[in-house]
Amino acid sequence: MGLRSLGRFFMLERPRPMANTPRRLSSPAALQRAGGEELGSLAALLDTAKPGESVHSARRRIKRLRSLLRLIRAPLGDDAFHRLNGSLRQAAVSLAGSRQVEALLTAARHLEPASAKPAYWRPLAEAHRQAHEAGSAPLTGLTAARASIAAAMQDLAQLSLTDDDDGTASLALVATYGKARKRLRRALASGAATELHEARKFVIHHLHHRSILALGTKKQAARLEALRQALGDLNDLDELAQLCKTSPTRPPARAMARLQKARGRLLEEVTAQAGRLFRHGPRAYGRRIGLDPGT
Repeated sequence: MGLRSLGRFFMLERPRPMANTPRRLSSPAALQRAGGEELGSLAALLDTAKPGESVHSARRRIKRLRSLLRLIRAPLGDDAFHRLNGSLRQAAVSLAGSRQVEALLTAARHLEPASAKPAYWRPLAEAHRQAHEAGSAPLTGLTAARASIAAAMQDLAQLSLTDDDDGTASLALVATYGKARKRLRRALASGAATELHEARKFVIHHLHHRSILALGTKKQAARLEALRQALGDLNDLDELAQLCKTSPTRPPARAMARLQKARGRLLEEVTAQAGRLFRHGPRAYGRRIGLDPGT
């Protein structure tokens, strides 16, 4: 269900805070200020980063900022939203190569013990790392990411949102919850890597939205984080499987069996977590966070 249709179903009043919510949902202006502060922190992080260092922290902060933008998309307007989101996406793309190498190395080490004979996944990921380092220019990616973040900072600072909390953020939260729920169900029904990857994006947005707006309990947040981690591990395994298709050495049957077994365990974990965390429909979920049904 989209934001507009949710707005028709729920009255655009200030939501009733949940009993376990430490503060009210933030106004567009408050979220804009929070975004500006986070962009400043991210710019400082990238300014001190050195080529070749881990960029995992920076990419996670970019994802959180993109989630924040979704909460204020309506008051921002589509043009401003697309400009800001595009700058953040470009920053993430500029850092993506290094992060993928890190993730595949970690996945291979978890998948295959050092004592495995013959080893396949570890050497494959290591060869990928060496090829990436030989053909990449880490400083170029870092410089491009810095420029994209600077552009986003300037763009956001020129906007002026209001302090009136009309429920925009909470409606965006519910809309994203609904998309995550729908995509998870579709992805788990198909088991397709591409659909699982898309579902993961919206689970991450939902996780960030709850964190930004201080909704829910620590236990719920931990479960969402576990779901995000499991989906991320699935994505890494699927990328390893894709990488082996480009390798001149075909994987031994034992290596593929190890990957498929690990993937099956993760799919079971995702199915269980998704069933608990996304059991309510969007409208019911909206009521649970205090939105009043419209008439």
